[in-house]
Amino acid sequence: MLKELGNVFWFIWRFCKHIYDLPREIKWIFQKVFRKSHVSDCDLWGLCSHLAPIIYYKIKRFSKMHKHGIPMAFCEYEANSWCNKAEYDNAKAKGDIIGGGSEMWSKYINEMRFGFGWNIADDLNLKGIDLMWIHKEVGKWLKDEINKINLRPKEATKELLKDNDNDLIELYEDWKITKVNTHLVYNYSTKLYKKMSERSYKGIKLFGEYFNNLWD
Repeated sequence: MLKELGNVFWFIWRFCKHIYDLPREIKWIFQKVFRKSHVSDCDLWGLCSHLAPIIYYKIKRFSKMHKHGIPMAFCEYEANSWCNKAEYDNAKAKGDIIGGGSEMWSKYINEMRFGFGWNIADDLNLKGIDLMWIHKEVGKWLKDEINKINLRPKEATKELLKDNDNDLIELYEDWKITKVNTHLVYNYSTKLYKKMSERSYKGIKLFGEYFNNLWD
């Protein structure tokens, strides 16, 4: 009985709130239609939250489309473009050239996609949002990082685990026991959430760095 009364109360509360907000919502619609910028006041209350999903879905589509070229920084060595291989290798060592071709460029785009995807995941509540791939991406990234450690010489691996990345295996175990269904990812540990937030920040920085290279 109490549960039914509670449901009725919240239904009435939500209905009254909707009626109360209706004039403002109508005003925002008119602002979007008639302002030259097509931006409403509510868009600017949290501009980051407003822009993140717009950019995310554009990048998602961009990542899947056929591209007719790649930025110069990702090109492999070509005799016609460089005086010699040593010059190319020197530019690569200095960071002027990344190399890796279209495969490496796709990885960078995916990092941008992850950056904005994580940003709009709403503390990993993925209901109604096409972001379930993020959970799989987190596991893949952790596994790749652990594999990089395991490929190093044993002594170097010990040092690496002892210093900066000794929590990677623990984070991967946290990820594996995270409860998942088709609509929701939750219970990420604080450490894992922080690690992925750092990765998200790097992806957003890459978006700024390569903004003028987002063409096909």
